[in-house]
This record gives sequence, C-alpha cells and structure tokens, in this order.
Amino acid sequence: MIESIRLRNFRRFDDQTLNFRPGVNLIEGVNNAGKSTILYAIEYALFGHVRGFKTKSSYTRRGEKDAGVELIIKGRDENHYRLLRVHKLSKKNNRVSSSHFTLKRIGSEEEEGEEYILSSDFGNTEEQLALKVREITGISRRLFEVTVSARQGGMPDILRGSSSLDIVLGATAAEALSQAFKDRKRTLEKDLSQMPILEALLEKLEQEQKQLGDEIQKVSEEKKKVSAEQKALKKSLAEADTTARTFAKLDKVRDDWDRAEKDILVTKTSLDDIKVQLKAKRYKGDITPWVKDLDDAKEAFSVSKTDLRATRTKGGRASKKVADKQQKLGNLVGQLQTYTKALSIGLDELFEQAKSAELLEDIEKEMKDAKNELKVQENDLKKLRHERGDLEGRASRRKSVVGEHNCEYCGAELDPAKVAQELKELETSLSELDKKEKKTSTAISRLEKRVVQIEKKRALSEAKATVEEVSEAKELLKSAQVENDEIQSSLESLIRMESEAKTQVDENQKSLDDIQDLAKRESKLGKDHGQAIAKLDGSKAELVKLLGKLDKLVKSKSKSELMQSIGERLALIVKKECKEFPSELREIDQFVREMQTEFRVKLDQSSSRISELASREEDLKDRSMTLDADITETSIKLDRLVQAKKHTEKYNELADGFKAVQESIRENASKNLSESSLAFHKQMFPETEVERLKIRPEDYSMEIAPAGWDETVPVTVYQGGGMQLLLGLSYRLAIGDFLNGVPFLFADEPTYGADSENRKRVISSFEDISISNQTLLVTHQSDAMQFSPANEITVYRDGMLSRATMKKKLETSDESEDEVTMSDPEEADQTVQLRLDGEELDEDELEIHLGREEEGSS
Repeated sequence: MIESIRLRNFRRFDDQTLNFRPGVNLIEGVNNAGKSTILYAIEYALFGHVRGFKTKSSYTRRGEKDAGVELIIKGRDENHYRLLRVHKLSKKNNRVSSSHFTLKRIGSEEEEGEEYILSSDFGNTEEQLALKVREITGISRRLFEVTVSARQGGMPDILRGSSSLDIVLGATAAEALSQAFKDRKRTLEKDLSQMPILEALLEKLEQEQKQLGDEIQKVSEEKKKVSAEQKALKKSLAEADTTARTFAKLDKVRDDWDRAEKDILVTKTSLDDIKVQLKAKRYKGDITPWVKDLDDAKEAFSVSKTDLRATRTKGGRASKKVADKQQKLGNLVGQLQTYTKALSIGLDELFEQAKSAELLEDIEKEMKDAKNELKVQENDLKKLRHERGDLEGRASRRKSVVGEHNCEYCGAELDPAKVAQELKELETSLSELDKKEKKTSTAISRLEKRVVQIEKKRALSEAKATVEEVSEAKELLKSAQVENDEIQSSLESLIRMESEAKTQVDENQKSLDDIQDLAKRESKLGKDHGQAIAKLDGSKAELVKLLGKLDKLVKSKSKSELMQSIGERLALIVKKECKEFPSELREIDQFVREMQTEFRVKLDQSSSRISELASREEDLKDRSMTLDADITETSIKLDRLVQAKKHTEKYNELADGFKAVQESIRENASKNLSESSLAFHKQMFPETEVERLKIRPEDYSMEIAPAGWDETVPVTVYQGGGMQLLLGLSYRLAIGDFLNGVPFLFADEPTYGADSENRKRVISSFEDISISNQTLLVTHQSDAMQFSPANEITVYRDGMLSRATMKKKLETSDESEDEVTMSDPEEADQTVQLRLDGEELDEDELEIHLGREEEGSS
C-alpha cells in the first residue's frame, strides 16, 4: 500500500506532498489540471521511467534541471519503506541525464532511525532495485501494465488480448522450455547428418598421418648423411686453419725480415750523413773546446748581469730619493698654504714677508706678557661684577623695605631715614663700579686685539723657518734628479751589454747542443744498425725453425689430400739455405687460404641444408601433432554424435511435455479468467445481456455470447464503447483476482467514453472491488460517485503550476467522521506536509537528494 508521495519539480508540480489511505482515494479536478501526473510519479518512483515518455526531460518541470519523487510504502511484510528516486539533466543536452535512488526501511515506534536497503551511491543497480520492489510490493513491470495501472482511455485495450499475460501467468516459461528442447533436437539432428563426413574425414586423416611418418623417416636419414659430411669438412677446415696459423707466423717472419733489411739500409745511410756533418764541424770525439767557449760566454753574461743588478738597485735608491724629496717639498708647501690661510695673504707675499720676520723667541715673550695682563684684567672684571651683584642685592632689599616699619627677617623696628641714607650710598657705589667695569672691559678688548696681532707675527715667524726649508728642499730635489738621470743612462747601456752577452751564450749553447746531438745520434744509429743486423739473423733462424715445424706438421697428416699437396711443394724449400726469404711460401699460403674459403663455403651450405632439413622435420612433426589432435577431435565428435542420436528421442518427448504444460496453463487461466470476468461484470451490471463470456487461450482476447446466442463473438465487434469499458474493467479485475490480488489499483479516468449511467456504474463499482486494499481513482466526474471515498484530493492549476488540496477527515471517539474542506492551497500544503516535518520522514535528507547540484551524482 502507498502511504504518501512527494513530488518535486515533477511535470508542473514544484513541491507537493500527498497522503493516501486504504480504500478508494479519489483524485479529482478539471481537465489538464495534473491529476494523471500523480500516477505517473508513482510509476516513475517504482520503475525509473514512465511508459510513453521518451526522455526524463518530458516529466521535468520547465526551467528546472532536476526532479524527484519519494514514496512511503507499506510492504507485504508489514514493514514501512521509503523509496526515493531523483534525476538531473545535463547542462548542455536535456536528453542526457544522471539518476540516483535510495531504498530504506523505516523503523517502527520501538525502533529509531532508518536502515539503508539499497542505494546507487553504494553501487547497487536498477536490476537489484527492481527485484527488491517486486519483493516488497509483489508487482512486476508487466503486472503493473496489465492489471495495476489503466491509462486514460486504455481500459478496453485488454479485450483485444495481451502477450504480456503469458509472462504474468507463467505460460512463457513453459513455452520457452518446450522451444529450447525442440531447438536442441533440431541441432542434434543437424549434427547427426555430419556423421558420414566425419567418418570419411577420420579415414583420410589416418592415411595422411601414415604418409607423414614415412616422410619424417626419409628427412631424418638425409639429415644424418649431411651431418657426417659436415663433420669431415670441419676436420679438413681444422687442418687448414692450423696450417694457416703457421703460415701467419711465416708472414710475420717475412715482415720482420723485410723490416730488418730496410732498417739496415736506413741506419747505414743516416750514419754516413752524420759522420760527414761531424767532420765539417772538426769534431774528433772531444767536446771540450765547445764547452770552454760556452763557459767563457756564461761568465761574461754573469758579470754583466751582476753589474746590471747593482745598477738597478742603485737606480731604485736614486728614484726613491727623488720621490722622498718631492714628497717632503710637497709637505712643506702644504704647511705654507696653512700659514697663508691664517695670515690671509698669498704664497709669494708670504715668502717676501717671512724674510724680515722677528725672532720667534721675542714674539713668544711678548705673547706671554700680553696674555698675563689679559688674565689680570679679566679677573678684575669678575671681581667688579661680583661686587656689583652684592650691591644690587642690598639695594634691592633696601628698596623693598621702604615704607615698612619692621625688618622682614628679624622683626626689628626700622628707621626710614637711615634706610634712605643707606640706599643713596649704595646707588653711589654702583655708579662708581659701572665706571670701573667699563674701563676694565676697554682694557680687555685692547689686549685681545694685541693677542691677535702677536698671533699673526708668531705665524709669520714660524713660516720663516718653513720657507727656508722649502728653498733647501728644492736644491736637494734638483741634485737628486741629476743623479737619477745619470744612473738611468748607465742602466740602459748595461741592459744592452747583458742582451749581447745572453745572445753569445745562446749561440755557444746551440753549437754545443748540435755537436752533442750529432754525437748521440751517431752512437744510437750505430746501435740501431747492429740491432737491425741481429734481427735479420733472428728472422733467418725463425724461418728455418718454422719451416721445420711446418714440414713436421705436413708429414704427420700425410693421409690428408691437402697436406699431401702442401708437402710436395714444401720439400723443395726446406732444402734451401734461405739466404733470402723464399717466394714459393706465398704461393703455398695462398693455396691454403683458398682451401679454407672453400671448406667454409661447403660448411655453410651443409649447415643451411641441415637447418632446412631440421625445419622441414619440425614442420612435419608439427603437422603430425596437428593430425593427431584432429584425429582425436574427430573421434570425440563421432562418439558424441553416437550419444546424441540416443538423446534425440528424449528431447522430443520433453518438448511435447512442456508444450502440453503451456497449453494447460493457458486453458486453466482462460477458464478462470472467463468465469471471474463474467462474475465481476454481472456484479457491476446485473441487467447485462451477456450470458456467456470466453477468454481465448490463443491470444487472451475476449469473446461474448448474448442471451439466445449459440456462438461467441469478439467483444470489440459486438459491444459499444461504454460496454467495452465495463467488460475491460471486469477483465482487469479478474486478472488481479486470479493472481491473488494486488497491493493497489490505479484507474485513470476509467469512465472515458461512457454515458452517464455507465459512469455511475463504473465509479461505484470501485467501492466493492475486493482484489486490492487501495485504489487511486482519477476522474473529473466525481458527481457520478454513489459513495464517500476514504480520501479526497483536489488538483487545480495555479498559473503554470499544479497544486493539490485534501479533505481532512477528523476521527471522533464514536468513530464518526466529519469532513473539512481546505480551501486555502497554502494551508492545505502545510497540513499535508506535517508528516515530512516529523521524525517519521527525514526531510533534510530528501531535500539534499532532490535539490543536489553536484556533477558527480549518478
């Protein structure tokens, strides 16, 4: 049973919650208000899509990108379940969407919280959800289409028959098994036709296998023969290689021989040339004269070098002396510039005045006297100022007591006349002090000017000595520069002399080196000439040794054709004295090399032939193994066909048996549906003229026979639309009753096309329907109802949106019911959503899933 539904952005509903009750739930409203949308939403929640709609955007509210439906269901196990399904459209293409679902079990009053059963977030699939929904409700997709849900105007469609009933009633399974056994029988019969072919193939494979065995034996024998030839070739090649290595040593001896003869000629020629050069230099085996000349030149160079070093040292001291004099003169001139600033005169004027300057001793004495006198006057001035301060203080105190009668310090009585007299005397004393102070200040000023004049005289006197030092320094600098110039001139002469001495040393050294080099080369060439002669003798001895070894090698292998051919030529060479290298050896060496090449070519050919034979043998063996596998496989197939021949008759019996089961299911279902449909029809329409009713087992279409008719005819031919509506409803009820009832029943405008009388009959009949505990009846003709439904929902248009209100039934203590109509849609929505605001519904979670914006939701 469906307890409640919540639609969010589904078709024209933005957010609507509705509660349902057992019995008939009436959904009424004008045309195109959105009544059928509620049934579509239930179908979407149960199965993930709505029949007749191609894309999810078709039932997503315009302007929105996501939509969802939540169902609260009471299952067959008496548990309550929350089924939530949402989808989100792609931003770029509304035909593309992503989906998400959750299924939870809602705890009872004793149990708190909710338990997850399935969720796409956990990786569960739509197939798993469909099986779980079928387990909870007992409804499959096909049962929903043929029994539970009747679309608007589609109630009579069942009268023409439905192949889906075979699946619902179980006949399809029996037919599938029957067909499977028939297919298996036909397959086996088709396979049995292959037996003669397989037998002929097996005989052919066995014959080919025998031929392959013979060919493998032939290839193996040829491979052994070629291998023996290859072994003999390898032996001959080994003999040729050994002989070739000996000849390689003879080649080395020949090269050494030639090199030694060439070295003898070269060393003798070079030695003669060096002797001619030594003779031209008058060399007789003694280098003493050249050594003495070199020593004399080195001694002369050493003397000039010593003189040059001493002169450079002297020149350095002279240059330093000039630099010192220049620095001292610069310092003295700097001092004089200090005096010119102090005296405010030019340097030339300073030189003139300094000549007639007084003695510094006299000036110092005059300065001392002036400063002592200045000090005395300054001390007198301080005393006068101190005395003046005392008198001014006394005068100020006397002025402060004029007019007073008592002393402010001791309180004694004062004499005004005496105070006035004292004040007059003090003022006279202050006047005299002013005169003395002025006189003393004038004397101090005069003395200060005198000190300044004396300071200038002292600076001029001090400058006089510096001027004299400057004149002396100029003379000394001039003398030092003359001395330095003389030394530099001498230094240049000594540098030339040193260079000439160095050149002479180099020339003598070169002459000595040339004589020594020629002497060394003469000695070395003599040794090289002797070594070359010795190498030639060694090469001759090595040649004789190798010829003997080669002769022994040939004689030890005289059975070989190669060795016999070499031996005949070698015998003549061995007898020679070998004063020069035998040219015949080269011909024998060339012959051996040609034989090596020939043996290697033949070995390569034999190796290629062996590889070819081995590959051929391997291919034949692989082919033989393949034939063995083919023979085994063919034998197994023949054995299986023999067994299949025995099973063919059994499959035929089973196919006929399941075909009989299918026909039995159809006959039994048709009989029960015929009786039940007629009973429901007469219950809704007692005065019906239909006397007999038949459901055809071939296609489940309905035929009827009115009173007095012997034969039945298709109901779609005989009856009009109104009666077809009643008979279609009866047929659907009969199917549900045959399947032991359904948890709920949908009827979308079941009176579509019926007259007023039949509308009343159809709608009123839902009150007595016993195949379902809950019916959702959608109609815009509620005036045809002859009973009070358990629950009434009114759907209406609010602009571009659909809204729904409910009549709330109040329960009293005596179980009587009063109806209250909700006229205000907002008040109705609040009342309907009370369950969502309580603990029984997790509204926050529903809002998260229905309004999610994440791209990753699936």
